[in-house]
Amino acid sequence: MKKVLITLIAITLTTVSSFAQYVITAGYSLTMFVNSYNETGYREKLPGNGAFVSATYSLPIGSGTFVTTGLRLDYVGSKENGIATVLKDNWLFAGIPLMLTNQHSIGSEMALGASLGPTFTFGLLGKQQVFLNGNKVGEPIDLYEIDGIKRFDILVGANIYLELFSQLRINVGYDVGLLNTSGYDSFKRRIQRLNVGLSYVIF
Repeated sequence: MKKVLITLIAITLTTVSSFAQYVITAGYSLTMFVNSYNETGYREKLPGNGAFVSATYSLPIGSGTFVTTGLRLDYVGSKENGIATVLKDNWLFAGIPLMLTNQHSIGSEMALGASLGPTFTFGLLGKQQVFLNGNKVGEPIDLYEIDGIKRFDILVGANIYLELFSQLRINVGYDVGLLNTSGYDSFKRRIQRLNVGLSYVIF
C-alpha cells in the first residue's frame, strides 16, 4: 500500500510539473525609500535606481490560475546630496515571492496576465560611502550595523504582463513595503518599488 501511495504521489507531481511554468526575468527597478518623521509629519522620498533578476516557478491550481514562487535579487544604488557632501548607498536584497497569478489568452500568439501577493525580502548588503567635495571620506560603512536598519521586510504588490509567442513577457509591477525598516525612533522608513522587466518562459 505504501509503495502504491508513493507511486501515485510521484505520478501526480510529474503530471502537475509538466504544466508548470518556469520563468527567468531581468529588468529595471525604481525604489523609493520613504522616511516619515514622527514629530513634524514630514515625508521625504529618497529615490534609488537599480536592476533585478528573478527565477520563478508557477504551479497550476486551476484554469489559467497559478501559484508563483521563486527567488529574486535586487541591486539598488541611491544618492543624497548635501552642500559639500554626497552620500552614496548601495543595497542588495533577496526576495521570495508568493503570488497568485492569472493568465488569459487574447489570441493565438498573445496572453495577458496579472499577479498579486507578497514578497518576503531580506537585506544582504547595505553600504554607504561619504564624499566631501568629490573626494572619498574613509571606508564604506555598513548601514545595517551603524544605523540599525532592519533587514527583513514584506512587500505587497501587483504585476501585469503581456506574453508574446508563449515565451516572451513584458512586465510592469509595483510593490509597497509593510514594515518599518528604520533603525531610529525619530522616523519610520518604508519601501516603494516600481518594476519594469522582460521575461523568458523556459517551458
